[in-house]
Amino acid sequence: MSQLEDYIKNLTPEEREQHKDLIEESLEREKKLSKISEESEKNIMEMMRMSANLNSGLEELSRRANAVKDRINEILLQLQNPESESYH
Repeated sequence: MSQLEDYIKNLTPEEREQHKDLIEESLEREKKLSKISEESEKNIMEMMRMSANLNSGLEELSRRANAVKDRINEILLQLQNPESESYH
């Protein structure tokens, strides 16, 4: 039970009738806010999952780029070695 519902319970019947429209609007807004909060939480969780996937992909890309860089450096060293078949 929400604080608003607790507050409404403490109103007299006359006060409830007097503020009927405000009470209904407030309860409706509270429901909307609750729904928006749930959706926001789901979206945040999805964004965190996507961020983790992105980070994983970037780590894999970095690993592969380093492997290519290492292979290029190996080839360059071979080209500089006079005993290598590929030396020019």
